[in-house]
Amino acid sequence: MDESLVQRAVESGDPAIADEAFRQYDSEIQQSSNERQRAELFLGKAVLYGVFLRFKESRRSLDLALAQSPSNPDIQLQADHIGASLYDQEGNHEKAFERLTAVMHKHHRRLTTQPDLRFAYEDIQVRRGLDAVWIGQFQEAVPLLKECLSFALKAEDRGNVLSSLGRCYSELGEYDSARENFIQALRIGLTKELEGEAHMRLAVACAKLGLFNEAKQEFQLCEERVADYGLEIVKIYGWLSWVSNRLGEKAESEKYKRLAHPS
Repeated sequence: MDESLVQRAVESGDPAIADEAFRQYDSEIQQSSNERQRAELFLGKAVLYGVFLRFKESRRSLDLALAQSPSNPDIQLQADHIGASLYDQEGNHEKAFERLTAVMHKHHRRLTTQPDLRFAYEDIQVRRGLDAVWIGQFQEAVPLLKECLSFALKAEDRGNVLSSLGRCYSELGEYDSARENFIQALRIGLTKELEGEAHMRLAVACAKLGLFNEAKQEFQLCEERVADYGLEIVKIYGWLSWVSNRLGEKAESEKYKRLAHPS
């Protein structure tokens, strides 16, 4: 199989290149008499279908992979991992968390003792941690996300984990820890959407901790970039009014109060 063709399809997002890769997968499958090899080719097709959001075809390829080599534990693990991850791609985080947790329990010994499966273990744990945040299981997410910080993550992924951990601590009322994690996440760098949320939550954490000057600076930054961040300006003005009042800035507080509640 020409892996460079698959890589080009993934990087370009070009359906025409993907179709060429699928045809090559089919040709390789037809020519192969090795069950393990055919199973791995079907798994490769399943992953590529997932990249192009063709989920029904992806799951069909996973079934065909298992049919080729039903008793092979490596094929079973890969199929379970890919199948669970598809729910993340579909945005069904509750189902993704449920299935990924089942994969971890089912294959725990192999995932935690075989060095060549370390990448799969780390991917599952990162997904579980982020999914737990999505579905509001903040207490359960904390140890998962803290473990993920021990992994050799890319900068953006590390920032995402730190920001998610900050959100957990915010929701749990642990504002010192929330502030620390948001500061680290913003220092590393986040996407615009996550950056805005992190600044807003950092501002709230500072306000809750009585760090009113720091909170005001963060809320004002959110005000300046509200269009880029997609935040609710009325909510920002409400907080700015409250923080300004705490700082004894009565005129500022009234100004923001009027902006938050225009007549």
